[in-house]
Amino acid sequence: MNNVHNESVALLRRWRPLEIHQLKYALAVAKNRSFVRAAYELCITPPALSQQIKKLEDELGIILFERTTRNTRLTPAGTELIEITQDIISSLGKIDALKNKYHDAEEGHISLGIFPTMGPYGLMALLSTFQNTFPKIKLDLYEAECIELNRMLQKGTIDAAFSTYADKEQLAEETDSYPLVWDKLVLVTSAHHPFAARKKINLIEAKDEEFIMPPKSSGAYIEMMGFCHSLGFEPKTKYHSTSNLTRFGLIAEGLGISFASSTVAVSYMVHNISIVEFEPRIPRTLSLWAFRAKQTPQISNFIEFCQRWAETRRAHFV
Repeated sequence: MNNVHNESVALLRRWRPLEIHQLKYALAVAKNRSFVRAAYELCITPPALSQQIKKLEDELGIILFERTTRNTRLTPAGTELIEITQDIISSLGKIDALKNKYHDAEEGHISLGIFPTMGPYGLMALLSTFQNTFPKIKLDLYEAECIELNRMLQKGTIDAAFSTYADKEQLAEETDSYPLVWDKLVLVTSAHHPFAARKKINLIEAKDEEFIMPPKSSGAYIEMMGFCHSLGFEPKTKYHSTSNLTRFGLIAEGLGISFASSTVAVSYMVHNISIVEFEPRIPRTLSLWAFRAKQTPQISNFIEFCQRWAETRRAHFV
């Protein structure tokens, strides 16, 4: 064994820059134990393969294979060289993966869906930080309500989307979700409404109230309607408003009540507005959605960036 080791050391001392394909040829011969089968696998002729292996042996100054009419066997030095070569090829694969992660992932573009009320969650700052960190990745932003974002994801119009609602039947099974923020729905009333004095309220108690509704294509609307129907009532809609500022202004004037994500409601607090929690709690989650098949290095990079942001955010609020 010492002789084999000494021979390998001598081999490395005589090492000169070799072409990677020569090492891959040696691996193929060692695996197939046949120049003919290896040549077939490599899509070259047996004489060409034999010539390349002979050239490799000459450059190293050692015999790698014992050739007979029936089979081809590795010499002791050849066995050790194959072990070294396997490590080299494996390392090259890791280097290539590293390049894909840190180089290819830093250039390109991402088509990203965003929803109108994402600002209060801090996602604007997230996008700004990402863009400053990766200036060569172009973000193409498409703003729409959550239902429309679901359609755009399904059609492949966008690569990924922030959303607080996802229709599982509308989105393909290969769509992955990455939860970022855990939130809840709350009731929003004027400061003079009887509910304003309450800390918590059961949704069923609001069945006779008049609601100022968000857009029908918003995630909050779909979820709230679902909860109302589960309790056996249809909420009375007085107005629909696409603007939270308008909706909350109408509420402040006593023209109706509404609901919103807690994060959104707190950020839009205006004079004469009160927030009441639901009991039982009505949870909702802000997630990043992306198709698994469309996860390019750039998108994978963005997903990891968002997950780190979410972890930092949760640690801050603990």
